Amino acid sequence: MIWQVTDAKAQLPEILERVSEEGPQIVTHRDKRYVILAEDDYVPLPEKKMGFVDYLLNGPRFDGVEIERDKSPMRDIEL
Repeated sequence: MIWQVTDAKAQLPEILERVSEEGPQIVTHRDKRYVILAEDDYVPLPEKKMGFVDYLLNGPRFDGVEIERDKSPMRDIEL
């Protein structure tokens, strides 16, 4: 449910009850949206995003994996 900040101030206990029963609630203030959720539902963002190169370097290792090219003839295409 979406709450206006003035309603949220007056009905904070109801909002907290709905958070525990229904999940996150949205409060709007000056055209911005804020989410109220239970601590158990909160997952913090990682401190630093991993760059693409770091992602590739820290990925799974393929040591011992053999990759072979398919040697079957290509299909004919009309140009």
